Amino acid sequence: MASYSDDEDLLKEHEEVITGGQLLTLLEETWHNEKVAPELLPTRIDLVESMLEQLQLQEEVIQKCSLGDIKVTLLQLEVERIQFVIASYLRTRVQKIEKFPLYMLEQQGKLDPEKDEPLLSPEEVTYAKQYADNMAELMQTLVLRHMPLEAAKQLDKEKAAIAPNVNSYVFLRVVEEVLGVVIEEEDEPVDLLKDTQHLLPYRVVDALVKAGSVVLL
Repeated sequence: MASYSDDEDLLKEHEEVITGGQLLTLLEETWHNEKVAPELLPTRIDLVESMLEQLQLQEEVIQKCSLGDIKVTLLQLEVERIQFVIASYLRTRVQKIEKFPLYMLEQQGKLDPEKDEPLLSPEEVTYAKQYADNMAELMQTLVLRHMPLEAAKQLDKEKAAIAPNVNSYVFLRVVEEVLGVVIEEEDEPVDLLKDTQHLLPYRVVDALVKAGSVVLL
């Protein structure tokens, strides 16, 4: 069994992981932005994979440490919290994909793989296509085949046009000062100063969210 001093060394070695560090902070910001944003944000599956690697290290530390150590208990709680964040992040993205599968695939298809951040991970692309195909088949079986041809075509067009409401308002906090933000064309540009909070249409700040200049609340 590991001694108390050995436990201390192991826990200190992974102190940055235990306290979260920059990786965890970024993952939590990404998770919260995804939950609040009306649209699907570019995938950060890289963060998820990196955090899963850190979780593996944490679990190895737990196995090597003495049971009953309060620091081990805190580490276990931290592991569970990170697992919750990852699961919630992925579940939120799946829910958005299921709500707007055709729109998501269309937006993904418009991206330049060499210049743009991917909207969907490869797994999400596969899921979106399968989900869209399944829903189309279900719609055909239950509805479209019972409708006049022109009405069925119109319904297909309306379904393809379903998109997130980027005009909805969101609360945000400014991380990096942004000057000259245009909210409405007829209004004067405004400056978003660091650490200030605002309620603005999402379409105004979507690029700032993706750039990390603001975080959603």
